[in-house]
Amino acid sequence: MNNLLEPQQQVLGEKVRKFLHDNCPPTIIREFEDGHEAPMKIRDKMKPLDIFGLTVPETYGGSGVQLTSAALVVEELSRGWPSLAWIYIGTAFYGGSNIVNLGTRAQKEKFLPFLSRGEMMMAYALTEPDAGSDATAAQLTALPDGNDYLINGTKTFISLADKADWLITLTRTDPDAPQRNGLTMFLVPGGADGLSFNKIPKLGYRSSSLCEVFFNNVRVPAENVLGGIEMLNQGMSQLLKTLDIEHLEIAACGVGVAQGALDLALAYARQHQREGTALMKSQSIAHRLAEMATKVHAARLMLYNGCRMLENHQAASLETTMAKYYAAEAAKFCATEAMQICGEQGHDSDPEIQRMFRDSLVLSIGGGTSQILKNMIAAHLRR
Repeated sequence: MNNLLEPQQQVLGEKVRKFLHDNCPPTIIREFEDGHEAPMKIRDKMKPLDIFGLTVPETYGGSGVQLTSAALVVEELSRGWPSLAWIYIGTAFYGGSNIVNLGTRAQKEKFLPFLSRGEMMMAYALTEPDAGSDATAAQLTALPDGNDYLINGTKTFISLADKADWLITLTRTDPDAPQRNGLTMFLVPGGADGLSFNKIPKLGYRSSSLCEVFFNNVRVPAENVLGGIEMLNQGMSQLLKTLDIEHLEIAACGVGVAQGALDLALAYARQHQREGTALMKSQSIAHRLAEMATKVHAARLMLYNGCRMLENHQAASLETTMAKYYAAEAAKFCATEAMQICGEQGHDSDPEIQRMFRDSLVLSIGGGTSQILKNMIAAHLRR
């Protein structure tokens, strides 16, 4: 991997790995995972690493927008504890990137200094019970009431909504407009009156909550339209601007989970024998490991290529879509292979391998299913 990164990025990766080693031993991770508790106290310990500002310009207290470095942080956190990576995403991407790319100057001044210090987290409230993969089918309404808007309806499958300080919320502000029109993004305070949450039990990412979010006459001022009042009914254009980075942040999760699964499988194969022969010398095991390592490397190349294209202001929707699709599928493949290589120990007694397997499954669903992404890739090929 070293030849893919600048020296300072290599140092950053080592710093994140050391943090996980020192602060997140398997016993601590297991405690949070078994309790289905988000490790916000661990998030607070990450502040001195100065990693939250990697998506924020220096003008607002950040390190300058360094998308590859931010993706590297997600990858390394996912390699050790995927749920912790999702908390970082809530601050650096759902918060930092979205406000940088979509916010007004006043909104940037209000939010970005806190986000860059890791003192604030945002949730991205898009999905609705009857909308599936099509965010433009949103029916959550935000209708004018004097100088404010009243928001009513339900969102679902919203990561860390109950822990977020603010929710970037897609609403329908013109119920009579065609489906792709009449959509508006609002910044909704996490503690707003009329806002309530129901945690959804789930298989993976157990220490990152997933919520239904209920809006009952939630009042927000017009100034909370993301991007300013001129972006009223322009939410679709904002959604499209966020797709590339959303694909890359989940691709980074996939690369990290795939690498973490490979790490566990390699450690097991090096330490165990079967019928007096080291597992690493078994051709069938060696071939499995070789295929895993190749998929991890390919996914990482696609991730960093997409990041650098965006950093160079190049159009990259095809590349970021491919990266998300491939990395998510690589994570599932590697986690499943790790379970197979470790045999009964992986299935019955090793919580780390089980956790990687559980966490890998959602990556091909969230942020666009693999099937939807293949449709998008095919659409590019038809042009």
